[in-house]
Amino acid sequence: MIATCGGVGFLPLAPGTWGSLLGLVIGFGLLALDEDGWLFLVCLMMLSPVALWAVNRYLAGSDGDNDPKEVVIDEAIGQWVALTPIALSGGDWRLWALAFVLFRFFDILIPWPVAAAERLPGAFGVLADDVVAGALAALCVVLVGAFHVF
Repeated sequence: MIATCGGVGFLPLAPGTWGSLLGLVIGFGLLALDEDGWLFLVCLMMLSPVALWAVNRYLAGSDGDNDPKEVVIDEAIGQWVALTPIALSGGDWRLWALAFVLFRFFDILIPWPVAAAERLPGAFGVLADDVVAGALAALCVVLVGAFHVF
């Protein structure tokens, strides 16, 4: 249940996007509860090792697929990484949308640092590529914010 985000990973058509969208919605909810972003950060830090454990368990019971499509907790974590600058400094809906689009872009395009992380073994690799994609998206969000594009 944790690895598939309560079954969200079994939704048809682009399960990774559904997992990212769930991460966006939950992240927004956490920030609605605590505008300073500390609750968001604590939840990200607490969920990450739980996600690693859940993905490891899921992979142990799978048919040898190294990154099953239905496992979307990694997308939710990666989306939260992309949202981290917004959580810490605030931002309007355009930055939220940008973080979502950029995370999906880097997650699907798989540029070099994401691809390198994806090659790491087991559950760590499943999560690491999305964390790196989220970090790239977060960097872009910071740059857009710094130049006051929005």
